[in-house]
Amino acid sequence: EIKILKKFPYTKPPLIIKAEDDNDKPVIDCQGRRRNGIEVSGDSEKNIIIDGFKIYNAQLAGIWIGYCDHVTVRNTVCGNNGVWGIFTANTSYITIENCELFGSKREHGLYFSNSNSYCVARNNIIHNNSGCGIHNNGDKSLISRPGDFGINNYCLIENNIIYECGNPKGG
Repeated sequence: EIKILKKFPYTKPPLIIKAEDDNDKPVIDCQGRRRNGIEVSGDSEKNIIIDGFKIYNAQLAGIWIGYCDHVTVRNTVCGNNGVWGIFTANTSYITIENCELFGSKREHGLYFSNSNSYCVARNNIIHNNSGCGIHNNGDKSLISRPGDFGINNYCLIENNIIYECGNPKGG
């Protein structure tokens, strides 16, 4: 029996992008040639789960999530990326859990940016990033969707381990 929760505006099952073997995570090595290792964007993108990858050396972010809702990233490693481990912008119902985010060369391990609502960062290990471990920052100047307010609200950040961040040399 499947119960539909009223707060979800859709009834389709989630699109799950998952490693086949939990002990052998697939590696996406961008080698500095790709802007983002994985990118999820667009108002039609909802109810997506990314589970169990290793993403390295993207020009911008290991995972870039923008202008979409109901995305979960779990059990994933993002390391040595040019700017961020995971970046979000103008999103709602985003969950980042049980991930390791390290070695971001210019900014943060996890960046909730622009207008985000109901974002969760839980049980992550975030270390050796040039900027913050987790940066939660709204920006009114970057409002791009109807209903965005330029603030981040209803965010939950719990049980994360963060160390050796804030060093411009990446740790």
